[in-house]
Amino acid sequence: MNVELSTQRTTRSCKKLIRFTPAELERVNARARAVGQPVACYIREVSLGTRKRAAGATSTSQTIVHRLSQAATRLCALRDLAMATGLPASADFGKAVEELLDLIRNIE
Repeated sequence: MNVELSTQRTTRSCKKLIRFTPAELERVNARARAVGQPVACYIREVSLGTRKRAAGATSTSQTIVHRLSQAATRLCALRDLAMATGLPASADFGKAVEELLDLIRNIE
């Protein structure tokens, strides 16, 4: 399915249920509050990649964030595999990956 995002005003009529753990929802709520947005708007903008970038962001910092994001994506795949196979300390590894993702998101 080819979906085109347009700047025209359209009615949002499609819904999708998202389930969070209580801890995940608290993190989402805190991030939405930090940027002064309702939770639904925050989730939509983050998931669609339409969040505004900081005015002073340089191309070097954008490159660094991009490279860190690529590494974090690979770490997420390793985390998921470790947890699926029940490797020892996979939960600790997963927590470390989440902390790294939080840092990267705060840089953006």
